[in-house]
Amino acid sequence: MMSKNKRKKLKKKLQLRRKKAAGSIAKPCGISFLYQPESGSEAEADGIAGEETEEDQEGSVTDATQEDIELANSKADSILSFLRSTQEIYFYDGKGVPPTHVFL
Repeated sequence: MMSKNKRKKLKKKLQLRRKKAAGSIAKPCGISFLYQPESGSEAEADGIAGEETEEDQEGSVTDATQEDIELANSKADSILSFLRSTQEIYFYDGKGVPPTHVFL
């Protein structure tokens, strides 16, 4: 005799097998949930500038790292400004004031 839990697991496995066979279950894939806006002109420029010599590539590597640093700094600045405004709203609403009594 099988335990109730084992029967549930077996039933679930069989359901998954049937769904996979029917093709209704898609395989899970990794997704980045961060919003990263891209302008169309940058994407087109990257596709066009695919043919570069080795010397050009070395120069673009330093340019790319500088651009990456600037991009990271701008993202950090925008996040900090968002957090500051959120903090101001939080304190303005009076929710940031600690309660006078504490329940133990």
